[in-house]
Amino acid sequence: TWSYFTSDGATAKPNSGTLTTPPIAIPIATAGAPKQNAILVFSAYLDVEAESSRDILIVKVHSQKTGLADVVWRKNGLDPSTGIAIPEWEVEMKGWQTFTVSLDDYLGDTINVIFDFNTITAENNTGEGVYLDNVGILGGCTPATPAPPGPLPVP
Repeated sequence: TWSYFTSDGATAKPNSGTLTTPPIAIPIATAGAPKQNAILVFSAYLDVEAESSRDILIVKVHSQKTGLADVVWRKNGLDPSTGIAIPEWEVEMKGWQTFTVSLDDYLGDTINVIFDFNTITAENNTGEGVYLDNVGILGGCTPATPAPPGPLPVP
């Protein structure tokens, strides 16, 4: 469990914070195995300005292969690579929501997930801010091969 706090909720000054996961290996399927998927899942509660140019929350994935950190999710609901709105990413203020983001581009890589928040301005910074919970990676595992029928061998 991680916790990060930057303001007393009454201070009229800009503030920001970044949370970075430890390295996470995203395995790739072995030859002949079914295609794998990897999905980042996280829950967020936001009591911040809804405007897309203020109180910015983004999620980045840092690839150890490339050394680059790509934006994979934004608070404003726009896909960072296309600029197209993704309805499932539209954020409701003052309510818990769960978001999913494909990590298929990172199969076979080791990554860090970075949650980056910045109020940008000193105005309207009296809300509770951002809470994150239930952060996890789903998939990315090859299904186990079932044991053949019959009695188990005795050691």
